[in-house]
Amino acid sequence: MYDLIIKNGTIINGTGSPSETGNLAVTGGIVSVIGEVSDEQANLTINAEGKIVCPGFIDIHGHSDILLLADPAASSKVMQGVTTEVCGNCGFSEFPVYGQTGKALNDKSETFGITIDWKDLEGFANRVNDNGCAINWCSFIGHGSLRKAYLGKENRKPNPEETLQMQYDIAKAMDQGAVGLSSGLFYIPGIFADANELSTLLGPVSKATGIYSTHMRSEGDNLLEAITEAITTAQKGHVPLQISHLKAAGTTNWHKLDDAFELIENAVGTGSDITADRYPYISSYTSLDACLPKDWFDNGVERGYERISDVSGRNKIKEFWKTLDYELGDIILANVIQKKLKCFSGMSIKDIAKKLNKTVEACILDLIEVETNRASAIFFTMNNVNMQKILCHDRVMVASDSSLRTLSGPSHRPMIHPRTYGTFPRVLSELVRKQNVLTWEQAIYKMTGMPAKRTGLKNRGTLTTGSCADIVVFDPACIEDKATYADPNRFPEGIHHVLVNGSFVVKDGQATGNRPGQFLRRGV
Repeated sequence: MYDLIIKNGTIINGTGSPSETGNLAVTGGIVSVIGEVSDEQANLTINAEGKIVCPGFIDIHGHSDILLLADPAASSKVMQGVTTEVCGNCGFSEFPVYGQTGKALNDKSETFGITIDWKDLEGFANRVNDNGCAINWCSFIGHGSLRKAYLGKENRKPNPEETLQMQYDIAKAMDQGAVGLSSGLFYIPGIFADANELSTLLGPVSKATGIYSTHMRSEGDNLLEAITEAITTAQKGHVPLQISHLKAAGTTNWHKLDDAFELIENAVGTGSDITADRYPYISSYTSLDACLPKDWFDNGVERGYERISDVSGRNKIKEFWKTLDYELGDIILANVIQKKLKCFSGMSIKDIAKKLNKTVEACILDLIEVETNRASAIFFTMNNVNMQKILCHDRVMVASDSSLRTLSGPSHRPMIHPRTYGTFPRVLSELVRKQNVLTWEQAIYKMTGMPAKRTGLKNRGTLTTGSCADIVVFDPACIEDKATYADPNRFPEGIHHVLVNGSFVVKDGQATGNRPGQFLRRGV
């Protein structure tokens, strides 16, 4: 007997090959048959006529990490068809738990009532597996987390002993199944690292056939220089390169996209292995202090925030802001820590400033001073033409760049980026059904087989006999993202069933609460 038969569906297997109408059977969490099967042979049969049956979506750039423990139902992920998330991106991972990284993780975990009892990836994986989670996950080890563990937030090069310690931790994480090393060169402390430091640390990643993922140093004014640095770093480290959330931010940089692609293709032509990912929105979501000058923290993080209250410091920031090519007033304040500021969550800086009878500049500076790096914001710096070009490029995969959330519970936030709930359905509805710039097969490959291959996940991302039964059944006629900037906490429509390892996490359009997810080791 089969556990489940899904019959009469349009099967898109995740390899990019054309769809076929047919049946598949699931037994013991594995796709056991694709072809003719009889209803009488199954405990449960689903008629998927008129629906697409495809592999579960793999979010190659997510930020759930500790939220895997805080809200294991992962409803924002499963309700849009995500069955696996790649964590540890942008240089931040939940390990190693040493030094200032350990302190920061402990402070963060207290917010969710979680006690940290792990030191490394294996410990974290065991904790998540013991607790149970709705989705599968794997992880990079974060360069920023490593650097903070041994150098704190200091702007200096690591000494030989610190370099050896970081290499040891990377080798250990790779042995425990990490995907590779990620960096966040836009953030503290990643901004203090040079290309030589990074390429040196990639030695253990190369040895273990992992990859290097980077949130580059610039995605705007110095985009081309940042891409060149990323390519050079990966070449010297002898590893494949994954460029995170590829974009050309700022109106004066929009024209650089073709040059960016040319840099990538030229490097590929000389032997580099380069791919990227992107979300289907023209706004980013990050810390509010991302609008400060990039050298603002060169003399120390604490001193950087102290200088915001200085008249001279504020004047320097205001002069820098005159060079920006996006409107500060259009920034949307997302989440804040201070209770007195929560009433402004979801409002534009322009409207907050008006309410407080302040200038836009003074309003932002006051918010940063009070919140330090804890306030998040949505920045509108991209355009739709470039976004579409990027997502249609052969080397680009679909990613949310978001953490899991639930409509209620510890992970819930009233104001988040709509990509949290809408990324994968939005690509399918906008780029496939409405604009017809991608086929169903192309879009699904970018969400399934391609990221599985890139991260070294075996038997995932495809529907073939013997593959793990991570499956999505959706209606191509009505799949639609419903999350908006005004109302971001909304589930999409059109996804009927989602299975993780053969168990329903979404059935008949409703989350089941099941936790069949597993930690997935690279290459296993």
